Amino acid sequence: MSVLGTILASLAIAAGALASLSLIVLCFAGAPNSSDAQLRMIYTYMALAAIGGLACAGGGIALIVYQHYWPAAVVGGLPIVVLFVLIAWVSIKQ
Repeated sequence: MSVLGTILASLAIAAGALASLSLIVLCFAGAPNSSDAQLRMIYTYMALAAIGGLACAGGGIALIVYQHYWPAAVVGGLPIVVLFVLIAWVSIKQ
């Protein structure tokens, strides 16, 4: 079970890292036609997405080291949920 748990948790962490990267790219794509105040807000969101993605990946890796595979998958995959919620929120808001 430990090999399968490690693989699944690692895949969840990788997917969470890609979701964080996607969120950063989506924020960066909205920057060209923004005012100075909006740019500061966008850059703040990008920094928070990067810090959150790194924290989730680090937490997931730490949980794998301590052999807590399902919590590692949940913590590592948390940016995926955040990305979907933000995309749905932006879609509904328009």
